[in-house]
Amino acid sequence: MPRYGVFQDGGRYDDLGTLCEAIGLAEELMGGIPVGECSTFTVERDGRLLASVTNRRITGTFHKEYWSAREEAVECEALEFDATGHVLRMAGGELRALRDNRDSSDAVGQAHVAWNGPFRVTLVESVCEFFGVDDVADITDEALAFARWRWYEEAPVKACVHLTVALQVRVAAGASLAEFVGRLDWGFHSRTVGVSVTDAEILGAEQPGDPDAAALSEDEIADFLCRRIENGELAAEDIPVRLARYGLMQPLAFVEEMRERMASEKGG
Repeated sequence: MPRYGVFQDGGRYDDLGTLCEAIGLAEELMGGIPVGECSTFTVERDGRLLASVTNRRITGTFHKEYWSAREEAVECEALEFDATGHVLRMAGGELRALRDNRDSSDAVGQAHVAWNGPFRVTLVESVCEFFGVDDVADITDEALAFARWRWYEEAPVKACVHLTVALQVRVAAGASLAEFVGRLDWGFHSRTVGVSVTDAEILGAEQPGDPDAAALSEDEIADFLCRRIENGELAAEDIPVRLARYGLMQPLAFVEEMRERMASEKGG
């Protein structure tokens, strides 16, 4: 009759007659682990892993790097991220092929951290500790299925964030703002672990007309505003707010000038 061994962090604890009994014992022992202490209990038969009971999480480390003057990758920051859900959603063969500092681990890291420079990702040791094995090759499909059942991890959800972005630009004579918007090179990069920007688009653009085509003199602008004030369409005290909104540095001085113009017209 086959026996099912229960192990704690690699050390044999007991042997039982059925798989259910062995998993039940592992769960019971897990419940007795002190708060703050991490451990993994495994159930095996004939050296084959069948189930892992743990309070650990799978934690990866994203090592950000930059290119030095000698064209060497130099680490500049290390960020930890929770990869539990991502790893448990991997196929068995994909999980067993996982390697640090390779494309397989890079893909896991890029799903959690945004970075445009060189980088490397390490997480295999944490995966092995989670499943209680010495090598990811020892993680069986049965153990992976049990972990998925025991650790229900919600898959990432798609969300849409609408932003209003204002660009301050300097426009040379003859330059086209319409062409600028159409050929604009832009992008957004997340600085929050676990949130990645997957796509972005410009939904619309507002821009002033050609400044040379509709240029107005100071007198024309002043006359226009004065007529609106006299007609009751605009309050003089509202003008500083309007001028400040468009970036003029001395709105109060401009209002005083308009008042003098109005007084001069009435006196004449």
